[in-house]
Amino acid sequence: MTAAAPLLIAWAAGWFWVAALTAGRRAHGPSRWLLEIPLAFPVGAGGSSCLYFAFLAAGLNPFPAAVLADLIWLAAGAALWWKRDRQPAAPVEKPSGFRFAWIAWIALAICGAFLLGAIVQGAAALPHGDWDAWAIWNMRAKFLASGGHWSGAAAPELIGRSHPEYPLLWSSVIAKAWAWTGRPGDIAAPASANAASTISLVLLMFGGLWSLRGAATGAMAALVLLSTVTFWQYAMAQYADIPLSLFMLGALWCAVRAAGDDWDKPLLALSGLLASLAGWTKDEGLVFAAGLALAIVIAARKSALPWLLAAVPAALIVALFKALMAPPFKEWSFTHLADVGRVPSVLFSIGRELLNLGHFPTHPILMLGIAVALLGVRRPVRQIWTAIPLALLAAGYFGAFWMTTSGLQWRLSTAAGRIVLQMMPLLIFTVFLFLRTPSTTATAPDPRRKQR
Repeated sequence: MTAAAPLLIAWAAGWFWVAALTAGRRAHGPSRWLLEIPLAFPVGAGGSSCLYFAFLAAGLNPFPAAVLADLIWLAAGAALWWKRDRQPAAPVEKPSGFRFAWIAWIALAICGAFLLGAIVQGAAALPHGDWDAWAIWNMRAKFLASGGHWSGAAAPELIGRSHPEYPLLWSSVIAKAWAWTGRPGDIAAPASANAASTISLVLLMFGGLWSLRGAATGAMAALVLLSTVTFWQYAMAQYADIPLSLFMLGALWCAVRAAGDDWDKPLLALSGLLASLAGWTKDEGLVFAAGLALAIVIAARKSALPWLLAAVPAALIVALFKALMAPPFKEWSFTHLADVGRVPSVLFSIGRELLNLGHFPTHPILMLGIAVALLGVRRPVRQIWTAIPLALLAAGYFGAFWMTTSGLQWRLSTAAGRIVLQMMPLLIFTVFLFLRTPSTTATAPDPRRKQR
């Protein structure tokens, strides 16, 4: 068995979960598959990796833990799908066509071909990934795939050489694939997982907005994402930042779709699951999960209960890991808040990274501005609550830089680009969510006007 096969099993399991929880609320046609297939990867990989980590903590060896995790997640998803997918699908309004959409299709196809080529070439040039891949994520995955040594992934001896206090979802995804094959270190597992998360992020942006605002809007949003230079750079790095963006975007889409269906409970549960999985991926995901939880509670009120309940299992894993396993590491200090001289450095660095996101005339921020100018904002602006997690995430990033105990300039030079990249998919999605669709911006001829 190749190392990519377990990832496909987890992906298939995720599809059953997604298809079951969106049953009766899904779109029809290509947009359904462009949404369900990319959303299935974070659900399948994230859920099964949580089970894998729990089985390791319970004393199982890596191989039986990996097999049981995937098969249980697959069987549970299939059973739920068998029960719920027989419900009749609700009719979904099909947005009217946009006559210039063919331009976006051609551009998207060209960019997609280049992205696939870049992923292949990146895997050949950096088979073990960039620095953080082999020094943090893949290195800790080797511990999780080695029988009797899994707790070494959080060993305090790694402080200064790695980050043993970081959450372990992405390392568990890779370790589970290695445990299936019995070949820890096989480069096919992290490379395949990296490619799957990168492609899924683009497709989720496309299919998610297609299902909400039409095909033209989805294509434009995907093109803005593909115009982001740092996205291409990290698509080859095997870091956890793109998977984190995938979890966050999936959680936000599910919440928006649930809100449009009178706070549909299964979709809310799926959103809560993905948000908590983001928190088990990186610490930044915890900030996002808290922001989305706040937004859901404000907007849905009592209807927010399914979201909160679905977030509990992964949140409990994070809490137990932080309390019982993660070595203490003082990464921030509130005393640095008194040093207001840090603020200009942080703002300048973030502004520089925003400029470095692309090149004129295809800079993503410029393209977003053009989209706002051409399409205009929907009236009234609905679902303004979706901006809360993005705003809280940005505030969290700023505060983390301000309070860092590491050298400020070093921290900014190594992390500012990644945090901007993490926010870009959420920013693009939120902006296009607030805009009118292209089909509604054109002025239709008045049928009552007499033709001359």
